[in-house]
Amino acid sequence: MLYRGLPEGRSGHVETKDRPQGVRATIRESADGYRAVTSDSMLRTFGVGVFFWYFLMQFANFLYLLGLDQSSIQNTSVGGEDFFAQLYASVYTSSSLVALAIQSFITSGLLRRIGIAWVLFALPLWFLGTYAAAAYWGLTLVTGVALQLGERIWIPALHRPASELVYSQVSAAIRPRARAFLSGGVNAFGNMVAALSLIFGLRAVDAGLFGVRTLLGIGASLSLVYVYNAWHTRRLFGRRIAQNLTSPDPDLRRNAADMLASESSAVPEDVLRSLGGHIPADVEHGVRLALTRRGILAVAADVTD
Repeated sequence: MLYRGLPEGRSGHVETKDRPQGVRATIRESADGYRAVTSDSMLRTFGVGVFFWYFLMQFANFLYLLGLDQSSIQNTSVGGEDFFAQLYASVYTSSSLVALAIQSFITSGLLRRIGIAWVLFALPLWFLGTYAAAAYWGLTLVTGVALQLGERIWIPALHRPASELVYSQVSAAIRPRARAFLSGGVNAFGNMVAALSLIFGLRAVDAGLFGVRTLLGIGASLSLVYVYNAWHTRRLFGRRIAQNLTSPDPDLRRNAADMLASESSAVPEDVLRSLGGHIPADVEHGVRLALTRRGILAVAADVTD
């Protein structure tokens, strides 16, 4: 339901392959995915964003549990465990319902209205705000829950759907390998780095080298880098759409033309102007309409009825 009518649904045929069996096959597939990502400037930048996504998510997840534990520490051991379980269950259930409601009634319209590139800012900005608030006010129940809502609400409701649609601007020949590498390899690497960082960070806290607020401040600083990454991804995504408008691949052309309606603000005006008479006939209508909306063309030549 969510992806109905969105550009990803028009992708060309992708050959379905069995998952690799054995260590050698897995390593070979990972290497293919790595080459596919590193050879593409947009995917490289997007992949860095995927790393920050999972790193900051796992970092926040543990700190959220730490905040819940601190909120129940004054109870007896049995009562504290019950209180902890009730808090965790209530946050998990209520946030999942909110995420489902947003995904069902808001996400598709929001993606079409403001575009994929702007929606991708929601998660890094949320992480920046919540990490900074927790670093300033301390890790409490409220700030801990706020950190967790990034994973429970914004990722399933907005960030993951928008991220999936980024792949529509990638050639079908490398799309499966790139998606598998980013969603299977980079996210695991981000989780691992987050776990190691927390292990060493908490040991430093126990040793009195710094406090938990320092860890939260580091999270806020990395979130700021993540915001910059989202801005850079938006810029490259806009240029990729413009490039795909003249691609020899008809699926990429159609996907780019469909994207242009909502993503035209991400495409630099000089790039749109440079298209000139190089626009293929099958996407000319949509491109001219988008150019007109941007004020680059006074009148859409093919909209005269």
